[in-house]
Amino acid sequence: MTSSDWTEREATRETMQVIFENLRFLFQVDMSDADFGSSENQAEVLEALRELDEQSAILASHGFYEDSAGVFLASVLERYSLLLLRSYERGEPQRVQQLLYGITDVCIACHTRLPSSRDSPVAKQFVDSQAAWSLPLNKRARIQVAMRRFDDALSTLETIIESPKFADPVVLEDVLRTYLIVNIRVKGDMERPIPVLESVEERSVPQSAWRGDVETWLVSLQHFRDMPFIGDPLQSARDVIDASTSVDFPSRRSALVDNIAASSLLHRYLASKPSSAMEVSEAHYLLGLAEYRIYRDDWLPQAELYLEVAIVLAPDAPWAMPAYSLLVEKIQRTYLQSPGGRLPPEVEDRLRELKQAIDGSKPSSASLRIIPSG
Repeated sequence: MTSSDWTEREATRETMQVIFENLRFLFQVDMSDADFGSSENQAEVLEALRELDEQSAILASHGFYEDSAGVFLASVLERYSLLLLRSYERGEPQRVQQLLYGITDVCIACHTRLPSSRDSPVAKQFVDSQAAWSLPLNKRARIQVAMRRFDDALSTLETIIESPKFADPVVLEDVLRTYLIVNIRVKGDMERPIPVLESVEERSVPQSAWRGDVETWLVSLQHFRDMPFIGDPLQSARDVIDASTSVDFPSRRSALVDNIAASSLLHRYLASKPSSAMEVSEAHYLLGLAEYRIYRDDWLPQAELYLEVAIVLAPDAPWAMPAYSLLVEKIQRTYLQSPGGRLPPEVEDRLRELKQAIDGSKPSSASLRIIPSG
């Protein structure tokens, strides 16, 4: 690492620390008896929101060198921080609370990309507070992951999974997805989820599609536990995704564990700063494919980001057209699901640019511009 890289990384760390402290204060206000609509702590709340907005803008401008996902997530954080500030200034407390917990999704997406050797000691006192423990379990788990208290989050998620209140597969699927992501991508642990999923399997309706999915997840976890990944992570990710595509899974979500495992390999590969633009392009395509399958209807357009980067880096690659087709499919799901929905003109223009780059088999004339998502 060069001295300039080290300086940049330290500056980013300091910026993120300030962001964390302001978010922690805002969560404490939300969990207290006073809400964002009261005059209590008004000056402190406004100061925290202004500093959060300022530091998020700094992070978005230079906080993630050569990290496309980091740049994107920082830009979303910047946008949400500004919306938070403006909503508070307009006296919209419910909107402030909604946006604040929306920010946790951005933090979760960023913090669960790569392995973490230890939980954040800075957040321990906050997540151990009585106010945090009084939160509904789902909200508590989100905050714990967002604050990098992964062991605490896993315990909370396991409590949710074991609770009869959350037995509905529609509710449980989101919880299990987060649980598996933290175990596989952050902890690198294929063993811990197995008994938890076995318990879910036992409680599931026999012969149901849900039970079939859980059984398939168990098979995948046991396979990856017994056959850990070694060697080239990009090749391993290729193999996992190829297998998950060719194997006759019971349903779309049956390959969830395989796609999370592949995404973990790809995130780590990209974090190693590979020098081959073609391989980086392929890694982004595979990551876009995996993320789309993990989060089919995610409001954060991460899959779109990775697919667009893949095309921009190598419009002449054999995966450029498949990446474009999947990008169009994902964007149409976002904008055209409701009656009367249509693609915004800027989205249509960007898709046209990407298609022209592929058809011309030459680098896109425009620099990377992330297609916005509704």
